[in-house]
Amino acid sequence: MRLAIVIGVVVIVVVIVVVLLVVRAVRSRSERSDWIGELSEIRRSSLGDDEEVTGALEAVTVVAGATDEPDGDTGDDAGDDQMTAEGPVPVTDAPTATFEDAGTVFHEYTWPGLGRLRVDATDKRGLRVMVDAVDAPTRLAADLPRGVLWFRSDGSKASTTCSVRTPAGWVMARGDLLIVASDVDWTYVMCLDGEATIRFGGDGPRSAMVSGQIGRIRVGSNDHDILDVGADALESEGAVRRQRRLDQRSAGGP
Repeated sequence: MRLAIVIGVVVIVVVIVVVLLVVRAVRSRSERSDWIGELSEIRRSSLGDDEEVTGALEAVTVVAGATDEPDGDTGDDAGDDQMTAEGPVPVTDAPTATFEDAGTVFHEYTWPGLGRLRVDATDKRGLRVMVDAVDAPTRLAADLPRGVLWFRSDGSKASTTCSVRTPAGWVMARGDLLIVASDVDWTYVMCLDGEATIRFGGDGPRSAMVSGQIGRIRVGSNDHDILDVGADALESEGAVRRQRRLDQRSAGGP
């Protein structure tokens, strides 16, 4: 009799565990599908890329336990606009070049051997770009209320850093970075090379990102996710391909 009771309890426990695992798997697949759909909509609509979905993000997985405290600080204190003793130098109205692509106007700022910054200037309300020294910047800062920002640290040691304030929080980076900012919902961050850090509010928690990851942060909360898709998948995204094409135009390519 006791043996039968024990066997019954074990069977019940096994059934509960199996049910929990199935529910978790379904939720995980649903979350991945939601992400793929959102990124596809960004690519097809707001970024001017009408190409079909490549399927490169089908293997996307949610990074478990993304740390709120990165191992190393990716940039200087982004909450402090005083980048030098004299204060930051505004450069928003003096771009190196201007590009128009699929109805979007981009202002580009270049510092050969140091960095390249391209920012959506279609609607300049609230847009601001600043550097600590125009001739040889090592730190850049931008207020991006909405739209797209593309940053490349061209130095061999990726010495130039970029701090971007979006409506959802701060993003600090060294390397190659693309941000799609929204002032009402999610802001997306793509780390193509190097490393980045997401920070919520002036003194909020931080989450680290590395090459090949996408992060998203929500306006008005600390809600965020970080997805590990790989560098190749990011390069296949329409948003990134668009900026690479603009890089070629900027360099005088076809």
